[in-house]
Amino acid sequence: MNDPRWCRWHKGIGPDTALVGVIETGSGPGGMLYACSRCRKRHGLTPLVDHPADSDGSPSDYPRVRT
Repeated sequence: MNDPRWCRWHKGIGPDTALVGVIETGSGPGGMLYACSRCRKRHGLTPLVDHPADSDGSPSDYPRVRT
C-alpha cells in the first residue's frame, strides 16, 4: 500500500495510496482508482484487496453504472 500514486479524491499524489476501485468498460480502456489513507478514511473507502469476493470493484462513493 505504500506506493505513491494519484489520489482521485483529493486530486494529488499520496505517499500511501491503495487501489480502491476498478472502472470496467465494454470497449476501450477502463481504469483503476487509488485513494490515500486520509481520503479512504474520510470517504469510507475500502482497499480492493479487502472487498468481498462478489464485489463489482466499485468504490463506495463512485457512481455505479445502472443497467
